[in-house]
Amino acid sequence: MAVNPRDTIGRAIWTTGIYDLAASEALFRLAAPGALHLDIGANIGCMTGLLATRAGLSGQVIAFEPHPVVGERLAENLARFARLPNAAPVEFRAVALGDAAGEAWLIDPDGFGNNTGLARLASANEQGGTVVKVERLDDVLGDRTAVLAKIDVEGHEAAVLRGAPKALTEKRLRHVIFEEHGGPDAESVRLLLRAGYSVFQLGWKMSGPVLAELAAPTVCKKYEAPNYLATCEPERVRAALSRGGWHALTNRPLAAEPGSVS
Repeated sequence: MAVNPRDTIGRAIWTTGIYDLAASEALFRLAAPGALHLDIGANIGCMTGLLATRAGLSGQVIAFEPHPVVGERLAENLARFARLPNAAPVEFRAVALGDAAGEAWLIDPDGFGNNTGLARLASANEQGGTVVKVERLDDVLGDRTAVLAKIDVEGHEAAVLRGAPKALTEKRLRHVIFEEHGGPDAESVRLLLRAGYSVFQLGWKMSGPVLAELAAPTVCKKYEAPNYLATCEPERVRAALSRGGWHALTNRPLAAEPGSVS
């Protein structure tokens, strides 16, 4: 991958080979060869590449990233992934996902220069930034089923899910790994529970990933964003994440290289 070592995400990949350890490990274990996977809020493509290598040549990945500057870096990395002999093809959609198709303001908040993962869609009473296209996940997915969707859209997770009532009702998203700062009572969690998903906290300890019930004490480190895992197959998820170790670190075929430094 091409990364910017001065950016928070780029520095993590450059120094450790991975970003967001718990989410990446869960993604690695649940992604399926030959299947469709979604990276919603792909940034520069760390998890997109992980999904592509796990899906294999017969699989497919769709990466959503609306930010024009970040999208350029993502496109560069997708070109690198395409040269890998066994990686799935990746469709890049330079759009945001929400509950209504149209346009929205994308805001670069304070600190964006040091962390390109902070860009967010404006709330209803905000303006300014960059105008980006917004699509509904149901419209993109149609009648297809995605084995896994990763959602990290800086507080806009519930809107993404509101734009996918068919996908949720028909269980066309088998597993959803998502960031949520609002805790177990957040709208995103409630939407998934009402749709019949089992939702867990996702964390880690030195020996491997941690899967915890919603009502359990938090398993998120204080310095990390809280991650959750929603699934139609809770027993399979429990079994997959009960084993210790870090498969995403030991078996991951993508290595970062410095580049795209601004």
